[in-house]
Amino acid sequence: MGAPEEIKPYIETSVPNMLFHDDAPDLRRMTQEFFAWARLCADEFYTSVVTEDEIMRAPLPRRLLSALKALSPETLTVGAQARGLGRLYVQDGIIPALPR
Repeated sequence: MGAPEEIKPYIETSVPNMLFHDDAPDLRRMTQEFFAWARLCADEFYTSVVTEDEIMRAPLPRRLLSALKALSPETLTVGAQARGLGRLYVQDGIIPALPR
């Protein structure tokens, strides 16, 4: 039995977005608590260019990007293999296609 794999917390678009949801006060509060904890913990956080692209298409991208950057995540690139897997997920109806 080998050593456990390192957990790499990935921050996707809905995480910073939830900080600004007035219609979900419990989720907003939990997200605020997560951000407070995240600033104090030693974990490294990750995001990707996909998340940043989604944020830039949001109605108020600056506040979302600012919230994301407050966690100082490492931004991962997305290779051809990951993009191909994403296309398969959309093709098979596992996730919806993004509007263009």
